[in-house]
Amino acid sequence: MNKKWLRAADAYLVAFLLPCIIMLVIFIARGIFPFGEESFLRTDLYHQYAPFFSEFQYKLRHGGSLLYSWDIGMGVNFAALYGYYLASPLNFLLILVPRGLVLEFMSYLVIVKIGLCGLTAAVYFRRHFGRRNFGCAFFGILYAMSGYLAAYSWNIMWLDCILLFPLILLGMERLLRGGSPILYTVALGLSILSNYYISIMICLFLVLYFFAFELLERERFREDWWKRASRFALFSLLSGGLAAVTLLPEIYALKTTASGNVSFPDTATQYFTILDMIARHLPNVETEQGLNHWPNLYCGTAVFLLLPLYFMNRRIRIREKLVYGVLLLLFYLSFSINTLNFIWHGFHYPNSLPCRQSFLYILLVLTMAYHAYLERRAFRLRELCRALGIALMLILLLQKLVTEEAFHWSSFYVGLLLVLLYFGCMYWERRRKRGGNLLLLLTLLLLTVETAVNMAVTSVTTTSRSSYIADNADVRKLTEAVRSEDRGFYRLEKVTRKTKNDGAWMNFPSVSLFSSTAYKDCSDFFRKSGMEASTNAYSITGSTPLMDMLFAVKYALYSEEAAHPSEQGLEYINASGKTYLYRNRYTLPIGYFLTEQQLRDWDLEAGNPALVQNSFTEALGAGSVLHPVLGSFEGEDYVFTADEAGLYYVYVNRQKIKKVKAYYTEGEKLFDNVDRGYFLELGYLRSGEEIRLHSETSGQDMDGSVYRFDREVLRSVYERLSPYGFEPARFGDGRLSGRAVLPEDGVLLCTIPYDAGWTATVDGEKIKPDREKEGFLGLKLSAGEHEITLRYFPQGLKIGAVLSGISLLLLLLSVCLYWGFESGRPRRKMPVDGKAAPGRRKSAGKERGGEEGDSVRGRSRRRRQKALRMQGRTAKEWDRAFVIPEVSKEKEIEVPDIRTMTAEGIVRKVVKFPQPPNSSDTNPGETEKAERDEEEEK
Repeated sequence: MNKKWLRAADAYLVAFLLPCIIMLVIFIARGIFPFGEESFLRTDLYHQYAPFFSEFQYKLRHGGSLLYSWDIGMGVNFAALYGYYLASPLNFLLILVPRGLVLEFMSYLVIVKIGLCGLTAAVYFRRHFGRRNFGCAFFGILYAMSGYLAAYSWNIMWLDCILLFPLILLGMERLLRGGSPILYTVALGLSILSNYYISIMICLFLVLYFFAFELLERERFREDWWKRASRFALFSLLSGGLAAVTLLPEIYALKTTASGNVSFPDTATQYFTILDMIARHLPNVETEQGLNHWPNLYCGTAVFLLLPLYFMNRRIRIREKLVYGVLLLLFYLSFSINTLNFIWHGFHYPNSLPCRQSFLYILLVLTMAYHAYLERRAFRLRELCRALGIALMLILLLQKLVTEEAFHWSSFYVGLLLVLLYFGCMYWERRRKRGGNLLLLLTLLLLTVETAVNMAVTSVTTTSRSSYIADNADVRKLTEAVRSEDRGFYRLEKVTRKTKNDGAWMNFPSVSLFSSTAYKDCSDFFRKSGMEASTNAYSITGSTPLMDMLFAVKYALYSEEAAHPSEQGLEYINASGKTYLYRNRYTLPIGYFLTEQQLRDWDLEAGNPALVQNSFTEALGAGSVLHPVLGSFEGEDYVFTADEAGLYYVYVNRQKIKKVKAYYTEGEKLFDNVDRGYFLELGYLRSGEEIRLHSETSGQDMDGSVYRFDREVLRSVYERLSPYGFEPARFGDGRLSGRAVLPEDGVLLCTIPYDAGWTATVDGEKIKPDREKEGFLGLKLSAGEHEITLRYFPQGLKIGAVLSGISLLLLLLSVCLYWGFESGRPRRKMPVDGKAAPGRRKSAGKERGGEEGDSVRGRSRRRRQKALRMQGRTAKEWDRAFVIPEVSKEKEIEVPDIRTMTAEGIVRKVVKFPQPPNSSDTNPGETEKAERDEEEEK
């Protein structure tokens, strides 16, 4: 009995489940919770996605606004942050997830999305070629377990675009052939909505693929080119319109970031050669996620064998080979040449995570490989051996030429072994007489082992889950206690942070931020004032008590008891576990009064953060708050002695120094990321204590300026500003209202990042807020008492919602028109790629052999007719096209020829047949046997 373990109907299920099972096994082996105490947190998943998911869940559960948040970066446009990081519709499932399982929700959602990548790719391969077989599952698995997903599987906000891309491509082909626009428009719209950045690359490829499609289909669609181009442009625009509700606020927000400026490269340079890139197809090659430009291209070792077969196959048109070959060459150039790489990444160079468009290349390569797989029965044995020789020689050549550290010596030998094993499977298929299903099973097993080992070796790194959540319960207990007792507006910061987004992770109002939507002007202000800042981040690290006061940081969380808290202006409040809560004695409200002259005297361009802060206190008439302390150079170190007891800070003058170690009388302290230009907080020093500063960066001697903080000046500034502040009586996400008293005409400076979405109402009259000190909200007011209301509504959201509504209506209208038009006439689309439908003659299954033949022979007539209708023709048309009528005694009859079928109908062609034998010459036994065979086939 020939039991069939794998059927064509199982392909989609296997393409989805097998990647999920592989990833789950790797998670178990890594000890990822609940199978251990590890977590799948790495890079941005650790620093950004986990905190933002937590904040999103908090808003969904507590009814918070999705337009603005005070818990991140002194206040941010949450609509833009949602559009950039959280717009996947699946993320709304967070409302059902317990608060303590947010990390697990993200981790296992990654597994589900990887499985969906395999499913959608398998759907594309089957529908694109119109061939129903199990083989599409092989290539769907390769897409889901590719090197791209091995490198970026943690980047959960990209995965929706990766899994939707095959559906987008399938919908585009259907659209250009005159079919329904629904799949293309909805899939592309969801992709743009989920992540606009990766969708930029998809849209660029779709434009290229449109011209490639026209070249490939020119013989079938000679006329109405402009109609197809118009349909493509129209429904592409509708897709963008559907996503406009999140896209437009995001675009406006990104204009305020460091990514808002575009500077095209002056010269073109090459990063590496084509052979270097081809070597990235080898298994177990270390993925690239840093600042190097290497693409992650692995998609199965079988491509080394199948691509040569693709170009040698005589059944595949030369035009198709040329078009796909040019697309491959264009991708190689895009990976290697800086200008093309710049264009593909939305006219920006990626900050690490290189070649983010390589998943497009992978699907293209797998499409070519699958086409070769479908036509494998057409190869002669010598062609198969020739492809094997090409694959083996290429890998040996790569071993000789490629010397990058990412390539372990074993990768080449594993690649050689796998190529030989895949060749053995193909050779067995050609020589076998029975056991085709067993061959499928063995091939699936080989593919599973290869992709699982590659994923395990190159991906799924972990961090300690227990360490990440160690103090969460204590922090939440203390912050909730503060929230219940202090009803005013304030900010709170953790001195010892795990990320710059700890406020979002544990839902308290904070100052620090790490996000691609970070305000550029705020980053500049922080850096100039002596606090840590970079392209897309700023934090309270390096802040002095003066800056804490100006930013309304009323409370601070310490992981250990603060040394000399009274001397630092701190008052102990409470403790939970190993977390301690303190209150700053000197804290200003969110808004305070300054004259225009004082604002002008506050010099942010003084060149040194100490001079910037001194210019502010001196403008208020309080004197300098940071006093220089002289030291001496001793070899590679800088040594100074504290002249008075107090808080001391060091500013490193050399930007190339990245690490500094401070040696105290008792103990030492290491400072990282010093090149970000922040004050090194040495803490409270006793008078006469000696400190030695040493540069930990090789080749860079220590060079710094030391300052002592003056608490009396701080108190003086507080006494001058606190009586005339704006203390909100009512506030929420994106809204503040209260009273402010100004002693004279001047500016109410609010420590809220400036955004054009803010509107102000003063004494019932709307006024436009100003941008003050580069990046903060300011209101010019007259002397006296004022009733002030501030409200936020994201710029572009209203027009985006209107565009999305109009686009949805236009899509529904176009779909209704299409259905109405199609219902009045039979479908006359060509079969995909000119392939004849399965079952056009009774011997088709036997000729093809393998699982294709089994699936064709096993179909009922109704299922076959349904499959044919899905390809665009009615069953009667296919019967007329493929069923040869009974041959009469006439020597010439008129039958349809599939090669001459057009979109307008069937062109008849005269075919000559030999005259049939007389009935008297027919053997009755043979006739009965033929009739029985025919009945069995039916």
